[in-house]
Formats: sequence, structure tokens, C-alpha cells
Amino acid sequence: MKKRQIIIILIGVGILAASILLSGMLTKEKPEQKDKADLKTAVKAREMETGEVKRTVRITGRLVPEKEITVFAEVGGVATFGVRPFKVGANFKKGEIMIRINSDEIQSALIAGRSNFQSLLAGIIPDLKTDFPDVAETWESYLFDMEIDENLPPLPEIESKKLKLFLSGRQVFSNYYNIRENETRLAKFNIRAPFSGSLVSASLDEGSLVRVGQPLGEFISSGSFELESGISYSDVQYLSPGTEFTARDVNAGREFKAIVVRVSDRVDPQTQQVKIFSRIASSDARSGIYLEGDIPAETFDDANEIPIDALVGNDGVFTISDSTATLQKVDVEYKNNEIAIVSGLPERAKIIVDKHNESLNGSTVSAVNLNE
Repeated sequence: MKKRQIIIILIGVGILAASILLSGMLTKEKPEQKDKADLKTAVKAREMETGEVKRTVRITGRLVPEKEITVFAEVGGVATFGVRPFKVGANFKKGEIMIRINSDEIQSALIAGRSNFQSLLAGIIPDLKTDFPDVAETWESYLFDMEIDENLPPLPEIESKKLKLFLSGRQVFSNYYNIRENETRLAKFNIRAPFSGSLVSASLDEGSLVRVGQPLGEFISSGSFELESGISYSDVQYLSPGTEFTARDVNAGREFKAIVVRVSDRVDPQTQQVKIFSRIASSDARSGIYLEGDIPAETFDDANEIPIDALVGNDGVFTISDSTATLQKVDVEYKNNEIAIVSGLPERAKIIVDKHNESLNGSTVSAVNLNE
């Protein structure tokens, strides 16, 4: 029995010794805890140069044609193409015929009408020589100058009320204006380009029958565009008509000269913005592209432009001195969603430009990307 107790005691002593040895080994391997004073927070920083800061107003928008119309048929008939096929992408100069609609019927009616008008005038010339000898020669010359296949010239000037009543009684005026009405209608059988541009849509096949009022295509001006943008109503004072600026294609990077031509008087109640319209004249521009531009606004002396994330609260900026972050009060002259213009910073101050809250004040920091 004593032998068994001795064995149990020896096992217990061994276990205790092993525990003490293992505890010593773990204590040696445990790394020394760093001094909290050696911990630094990495921050993005920038060294500022105080001076003149020019603020600009950023505008963005989509380019649209200055002129855009839907081509309609004002008369009906069989249509044929004009100087070139009426298809998408076709270009027409101002005044060129885009579509011809068959006008044989009205042309025949016009020739007949002018011929009847000549006969009417020829019948009243003898009476004019008797009753109005001072104007008879004028009206006779008008008759001889008339051509039945050309538009009627304007009637001679009539000063006498008696002569006007005489001509009215002989239906000279009614015949004349009926013919002029048909001449105006004949012009509608040739659809001409109202300005230089190109077709962006077309729904006409040559030889097809068109109806009165039928839309035939969309026609836009070439080389002349408008940029519609929205800006804060507080910045309208810097964008009066005539203001010039450079607009950039956000995708291709091309630049275009732009000039403000109109500013709306209405503030949008939803966005609190005012619409402005700028003209761009360039053969390289295309309808539908997105442009952006910066228009010069106000200038601030002894100021700094900082990222909006560098602003702490409404009027604070973290500066770095001897690796310590200090919250510096500043005067905010202007800010938007991207930048803030502030004054009151020390010369060549090193500021933290990424977002931090006020708890960083007094902390030890490590500045990265300084002056970047």
C-alpha cells in the first residue's frame, strides 16, 4: 500500500514539474508589447500654398442640334427623291430639294389660269385707254411682260379709288390672287431644306404615295449645336449671355469653343437649378455627345482649394506639425460636392486631405503622398 502511494506522489511531482517548465517557455516566447506612444496613424497629406484661387462653375450637358424639324408633306401625291436620296445620313444644303411630289395637275391648272388672266386683262385695256388713259400704258406693259409658265409679277400700283373699283368689278383682283394662291401651293410640291443639315430618320421610298400631313423624316442642322445645362441659381450672375468658355467631350477629350446664348429666368423647384443654353459651332461635334466645361466665376485672395473630404465639420481642417494632427479652424469661402475654398491656414501648412473625424485631434500621424 505504501508502494502505491509513493508511485502516485512521484507522478504528481512530475506533472507539476512539467507544468512549471512549459510555463517558463511560453513566457520567454511572448513578444514584448509595443509602447503605445510608438503607434502612428497613416494619413494622406498635402502641403498647401496659399495664394489666389479662381473658382469656376462646372456645367455638363448633352449636345443637341440648334435646329431640328420633322419633315411633313403639305400636299399629297406620288413622291420622288430630290437632289439626292432621302435616306438617313443624307446631307442637304439650305434651299436644296429633298423631295418632289408630282405636280402635273396643278401646273396645268396654273397655266390655264394665267392664260385666262391674260385674256381678262386684254379685254379691259380698251376701257382703260378711254376712262383711265394715264395708267393704260402701265397695264398694257404688265400684260405684255406676263408669261404663262412663270409666276405672276406684282400688280401695278393703284392709287385711284375709282380705278380700284373698276378693276374689282372686272374681277381682276380675285383672278390674280387665286393664281398667286395656286403658285404658293405649287411650291409645296417641292420640299426644300429649310437650313443646311442632315437626315437622322427617314420613312419614304421613292415612288410611294404620300398623304397630306404625313411625317416623312427628321432633319437636324449640321455644325451648329446647343448645350443645355443646369446650374445653381446662385451662380447665374457669372453666366450672362455672351460668356465664352471651353467645353470638353467627356469621352473623347475633344474641346469646343462655346458661348452662352440664353439663360432661363425660372428656377426649377425640384433641383433649385436654372437652365442655361450655350451655342457650339463645329463640324467635328455630334448630336448626343456629353460635354463638360468650367466657366470662370469669383476670385479669392490668400486662400487654398482643398478636397471636400479634408473639411472637418463646417469649419475645420487637420494640420500636421511634428507628426501630430491638430484641428485648425478656417473660414470656408465656398464649397461644393468636390472642393472647398478656405482661408486662414498658415503658410505652407501640411493638411490631412482624407476624411477623418475630430477624434484624430492630438494623435500621432504618419503623412503619406505629401505634395502629391
